Amino acid sequence: MSTKQGADDGRVVVGLWHASLDAAAMQQAAEVARLLSADLYGLFIEDEALLAMAALPFAREIHYATRTWRALRPDAVESEMREAAREAQRLLDHAARATGIASAFEVMRGDPAACITAACRAGDILVLAEQAEGGVRAAQDAWRLREAAAQAACSILLLPERPAHRHGAIAAVLGHGDDSVFATACALAAATGEDLALLLEDETGPQAAAALVARARAEGLEHQRITARPLGGAAPGAVPEALAALPARLLVLARSWHLADTASREAAARGLPVLLLGEPPSP
Repeated sequence: MSTKQGADDGRVVVGLWHASLDAAAMQQAAEVARLLSADLYGLFIEDEALLAMAALPFAREIHYATRTWRALRPDAVESEMREAAREAQRLLDHAARATGIASAFEVMRGDPAACITAACRAGDILVLAEQAEGGVRAAQDAWRLREAAAQAACSILLLPERPAHRHGAIAAVLGHGDDSVFATACALAAATGEDLALLLEDETGPQAAAALVARARAEGLEHQRITARPLGGAAPGAVPEALAALPARLLVLARSWHLADTASREAAARGLPVLLLGEPPSP
C-alpha cells in the first residue's frame, strides 16, 4: 500500500538559515519523509534583515574565539551564509541518499517567516527541531521558525533533541472527522511494522472501537497489535496520562485539535516526536 501523507507532492520541509539543522535531526526528518513517501526539501533563507544590519557603519558582533567585538562586514556575512548553505545542502543530500528518497534544495533571500509561509503549501510537513546547543543566534532562529510555522498552511513535525524511543507504537489522537490523522497513523504503523494505539477523544463504546480496529486492519496492518481506547475526557491531563503508559515512537494528531499545544509540550518533555496534521486552527 502507499504510505503517502494525503496531498499530492507532499514534502518534508526543512527551513534553514544561519546555522543548519544538525545531522541527527536531518536524518530524523528524512526517515519520516521515507515512511510517508514524501520528498525532502531544504529551504535555506538568506536573512535580508541581517544583511541590511551588516551594512550599517556601527554594526558589531562578538568574535567568540577572541572574545572581542568586531565590525560586521556585508561581504563577510554573505560569505558565512553561502558556507552555511553549502553545509545545509551537504547534510540534506547525505540524509536523502542514506534514506533512499528524493530531495531538493533551494536558496531564497528575504524575511525568514515570509519565505517559510510562501514556500510551504498544503500537504507539506514543516520540521521544527529542538536543539540544546548553537548559541543565541540558533535560539533566535528556532523562535522565528516557530513563529513562521504558526502561520504556515501546512503540517508540522516536532522533533525532540533526543528521541526517547527508536521503536514503539504509533499513537494517534482521534477527534471528530480526523480521517487524515487516522490514515496517516495507519500508514506509519504499516511502514514501520509498529503497533498502533488510537486514543479517542470522545467516549466510545466497544463496538465503535472494534470498528476502528477493523478499519485499521483493512489499511494493511495485518500483524500489528492495534488498540483503541477513550482518553477518559478531553482534559489537559488526559493525553499525558495516556502517553505515560505507552512507550510510543511517534504521536499523530490534528493541528486544529483544541489541546494540540498541551499534548505537543507533554510529548516533547518525554522525547516523543509529534506530527501535527493540517492547517493551524482558525483564530
